[in-house]
Amino acid sequence: MLKRVVAAFLWYAMVWIGYEVAWSVAGLPRLLGPVLAASVAMIVVVDPLHLFWPRPEVPPDATHAGLGVPGLDVTAAGPL
Repeated sequence: MLKRVVAAFLWYAMVWIGYEVAWSVAGLPRLLGPVLAASVAMIVVVDPLHLFWPRPEVPPDATHAGLGVPGLDVTAAGPL
């Protein structure tokens, strides 16, 4: 979790500084910079699409396909 917090802080600083450059060059609204930076930092921390942080690997002894039966392997062909 520490990596996410540090990454969020760095993204926040980078977006805010980048927006300050855009504000000084293009005359954009200045208060939009911190709001945009906070939004990007929140997306980095939450990462709803798992773009920045990998999904946790499911252990092999977990229930199969959410059926609630541990060790059930519906793909294995057994004796009929």
